Amino acid sequence: MILTIIIVYLVILLAVGFWANRYNKDMTDFILAGRRLGLGLGTFTIAATYFGGGYVLGLGEAAYQNGLVVWWFGIGGGLGLILTGFLAGKVRAMNIYTIPDFLERRYGGRLFRPLIAIITIITYTGILASQILATKAALSIVGLGTMKAAAVASLVFIVYAAVGGLWAATITDFIQLIVASGGIIAAFTAVLWRLGGWGGFVSAIQLNINKSTHGFFNVMGTGDWSYIIWLAAPILLTTLAGADTYQRLLATKDAKTAQRSCWLAGIIIIIITAFPTLIGMSAHAFFPGLNDASAALPNVVGHVFSPVLAGIVMAAILAAIMSTADSLLTVGTANIVYDIMYKTLHREEELDEKKMLTISRVAVVIMGLIAVIVAALSSGIIDLINFVAILNTGGIVVPVVGGILWKRANLKAGLSAFFFRDHSSGNGLIWSNIRWNSYGNIRYISITCGVYRCYSGNY
Repeated sequence: MILTIIIVYLVILLAVGFWANRYNKDMTDFILAGRRLGLGLGTFTIAATYFGGGYVLGLGEAAYQNGLVVWWFGIGGGLGLILTGFLAGKVRAMNIYTIPDFLERRYGGRLFRPLIAIITIITYTGILASQILATKAALSIVGLGTMKAAAVASLVFIVYAAVGGLWAATITDFIQLIVASGGIIAAFTAVLWRLGGWGGFVSAIQLNINKSTHGFFNVMGTGDWSYIIWLAAPILLTTLAGADTYQRLLATKDAKTAQRSCWLAGIIIIIITAFPTLIGMSAHAFFPGLNDASAALPNVVGHVFSPVLAGIVMAAILAAIMSTADSLLTVGTANIVYDIMYKTLHREEELDEKKMLTISRVAVVIMGLIAVIVAALSSGIIDLINFVAILNTGGIVVPVVGGILWKRANLKAGLSAFFFRDHSSGNGLIWSNIRWNSYGNIRYISITCGVYRCYSGNY
């Protein structure tokens, strides 16, 4: 029954993708939904982009291992969106297409666009792979937790993104955020009912957990600030220059809508990410000694619900995963087609809208298939997200945020920050794998160096 409900839901998503295709007349429609999103669709599509597999299953996995403190991963993303809201109005008013488009217009020169586009494509392919890992974990509840099954399910969001573009992604995001958040909240309510309220929730976990519960129920954990920063800062900083967020705000109808959409989406993310965290913690009450922490949330859902309701909630979890996955695909496609092919390789040629639309669809499929391969070679949802985010944060945040806020920033300053910070990020990444297992610290070092390098002196 659960599998049947999931299949029906996936078929509905495919149908939406084909239906949305009627609105795609040119490349602007495909990658920016015609710049016609209002406050409702803008808010929901930005929030849905973040409330994906990394938040739902990733938080469930990490919370099973470390407790309530991992909610900071969700808080960091929400705060990042709220801060981005203060930048959104200026960016939307420029009528640009992508982050590389902004950087070229802001700093001049032709080097920024291909560099940032390539880094963004690599980063978002990695994050897309994390969503495929999340799909694998979600399918474990029906005994299909294999990479083959995850790859087949992933074809659904690859196909509807290829056919419908950002219009399809936006419409499905609206549906999927409602389904996903409603399903997760319902699941936690069922957990509390089964365990006899909050007191029973705490007691059952304390009874079955096979390690000390010191700090397990405290949002500050054991007081280890380095861990809290590692959870919150990477996603917060990545959000400030997140191509997926900016693509959505660039698709809104005006600057004020872009700003308000970011603020509302940030508040939504902070609130709803508490629920998968708590569900992951509750797995200790139902499945003590669980070998695969990534299956914590799916197992709890299957345990507290009837098959029909479990199927609906699992469809909700897949909805959350796909709402992020389709965003990543459309962002990567915009970078490949608009920034690399059109603005870099064929800069002097007149834009053939029909041809670019076809190439965009092919790019979606290729990027999706590469992500499946990366997922097959990776493990650990949140770690994979933070790992690839080093590339994005290490080279983009300072030029983007500084370019918006700092009038004196110029091409030499931006490129200096980009190369210096990427160098420090790369060295730090190697060093972290040798003896310092904290990617977050690398990011702070590179950002500090980048800010100093870019916006001090006479650059």
